[in-house]
Amino acid sequence: MKKTGLLMIAAIGLVFVFSAPDGSAQTRDDTSTASSPVRFGLVGIAREETARLNVINLTPPAPDYPPNPYCTVALSFLDENGEIFQDRAGIPVAVSAALLPGQSAFLELSSADAIGESTALRKQFRSLVEVNPGPPDVPPNPFCSGIVSTLEVYDNLTGRTTVLY
Repeated sequence: MKKTGLLMIAAIGLVFVFSAPDGSAQTRDDTSTASSPVRFGLVGIAREETARLNVINLTPPAPDYPPNPYCTVALSFLDENGEIFQDRAGIPVAVSAALLPGQSAFLELSSADAIGESTALRKQFRSLVEVNPGPPDVPPNPFCSGIVSTLEVYDNLTGRTTVLY
């Protein structure tokens, strides 16, 4: 079996290990709530790769929900110092979305934006998904209970996923 095949099997295994039976994501510490950030560790991106942060609201629709039961999420990419990456135009690589049940959103970070003019071949980064961002005294949003996030890094030339987190 090729090295990439083994990596894909390992990555898929991690997805199953860190997924709860109800389809919601679990973090390694159980202090995460519907209004706290989803934690990702550092990952590397090499030249000619793109990182894609995906989020979906798997909260099942119910007839007793109000007219627009949405969950607000904020997606961003951070460097190894915790600073939000900026693209070559100086715009932060971040986005906010209001997701109804069943809807999804994504954010991409290109290696050109991550590495820039540096001679480095790769750059460390981490992803941040803030679910129901707002003041800390706001109670968790029940429409955010089914938020699931994934991170993938793929090769720009072949489209192959090299990392799935």
